Amino acid sequence: GVELVRDPAKKEPAPELADRIISGCIQNGVIPVKCGIYSNVIRFLSPLVLNEDQLSEGIEIMQEVVQTIS
Repeated sequence: GVELVRDPAKKEPAPELADRIISGCIQNGVIPVKCGIYSNVIRFLSPLVLNEDQLSEGIEIMQEVVQTIS
């Protein structure tokens, strides 16, 4: 998983950023899970039958979404 914070020094949770990333991923066919006490952690849960091409595609989609939002 990835914990999202507003400021790395203060480590203030960024749940709204997690929401935006998850929404963008869902719109592009990847369904990550939000978790954590502050709802600022994105957890990656892949099926056991995932092949390497599917994994690469999911990672690329996640990267594009994060770059678009940042």
